Amino acid sequence: MSDVGPRRRLIELRRIATVMALRRYSDRSGRDWNVWNVQPPASEHVQEPLREGWLCFQRPTGGNRYRLPMSEVPPTWEELPAERLDLLRRVAALGQPSQPMRRVPSAEGESHETALISPSPSV
Repeated sequence: MSDVGPRRRLIELRRIATVMALRRYSDRSGRDWNVWNVQPPASEHVQEPLREGWLCFQRPTGGNRYRLPMSEVPPTWEELPAERLDLLRRVAALGQPSQPMRRVPSAEGESHETALISPSPSV
């Protein structure tokens, strides 16, 4: 019963990951970027512009993250060409540096299912 907390956390992360779109693109210098939408849990206290979520941009190797409130993002951002995504990244606010996103096994232990999680949920 001691693993109820971590198991619930993993289930919550999987739920979040199922609604979290992830895209990779290359900027005009040829550098790869990951971009994904973040929806904070209702219980998490976030700054007003970020309450509705944000796009997060980060190099696949980690490092700085850039955040752009969803109120400033086109509704079909997943379909934008790389040039437009990079423009959004360039106007996004710089967040805290962190590790790259990683994959974790599903709560049911099925090795073929993974969820993307961020080591720093606030960015």
